[in-house]
Amino acid sequence: YYTCHACGQMLCFCHSIEWHKGFTCDEFDAEKAGNDDLASDVTVLAFTKKCPNALCATPIMKHEGCDVMTCCRFGTHVCAESKGNCDHGGRNYCGQRFCWICLGKIDIDKKTNAFIRHCKSTCKYYALN
Repeated sequence: YYTCHACGQMLCFCHSIEWHKGFTCDEFDAEKAGNDDLASDVTVLAFTKKCPNALCATPIMKHEGCDVMTCCRFGTHVCAESKGNCDHGGRNYCGQRFCWICLGKIDIDKKTNAFIRHCKSTCKYYALN
């Protein structure tokens, strides 16, 4: 794997995806080839994080972009797949905004629209708190 100097993200040379932490490329390929269900589980574990809202805990996958994530609410964003409002399979999501790196909550200042971060001390964004 290598680390992007611009964003700090770890990426896999072999698979051209985010680094599959905990699995070598050979192990990742073997798991994928050996069992489709297991490969799906491995992929979910390797590439998703659960929403930090304990009442939600929905698995969320980051494809690209910055490290500020939002657990989407039903029909409140434009979905690239449907070119319009998307119901995400009919499930309501909680709307929690959080840091992808440390899962710390991120609020929005209502006067300035600036992020109010609650990042953990081990997070690369901690200094922005």
